[in-house]
Amino acid sequence: MNDQMRNWLRRGGIAFGIFVAGALVGWMFRGVSGHIAVSKIYVYDDWRVVCPADSEAKSSCRMGTVSVNSQSGERLTEVSIGYDEGNLEKRTLALTVPAGVLIQPGLGMQLGPDTKTYPYATCTRSDCIAIVPLDDKLLDTINSAPSINLVVAVQGDRTVPLTVSLKGYKEARDAMNSTEAKRHSWWRRLWS
Repeated sequence: MNDQMRNWLRRGGIAFGIFVAGALVGWMFRGVSGHIAVSKIYVYDDWRVVCPADSEAKSSCRMGTVSVNSQSGERLTEVSIGYDEGNLEKRTLALTVPAGVLIQPGLGMQLGPDTKTYPYATCTRSDCIAIVPLDDKLLDTINSAPSINLVVAVQGDRTVPLTVSLKGYKEARDAMNSTEAKRHSWWRRLWS
């Protein structure tokens, strides 16, 4: 090997080393200046998927739908499915109905012909919320149900059914699962 070739190789090696060092420094400080965490929102007919910025590793995507009274515009139900904060193994289903329901009987969720009752976790001035652990069996039931109705008890020993739209549910579920898998893959975490 002659001197000219050694010089070219040395210069190429130095240039490559500077490039690699610059890339590593840029990668290490990639979120330090001016990085704003932005959530992503995907819409599938009546269902929405909201995912936190990739930099928020402990947060997870949630999907949900809101049913509104067509005459008054009042929110009737809100259904939200997602993972517990910091625990991607434990899914939850949050069911929200307007305040003014009877607390004691709980909230009924009718999936096809079967109705199961869940206690309310909390109530505010405007609504009451039931939090349901979402195991694989319940998720499979929801996935195959032709409809979901929430049943609330009101004054006068009456029950009121509240319909939850499933239009766009399967697309939203698939999008949420796909996005969560990408957000928490080791390759994506390495470069985000």
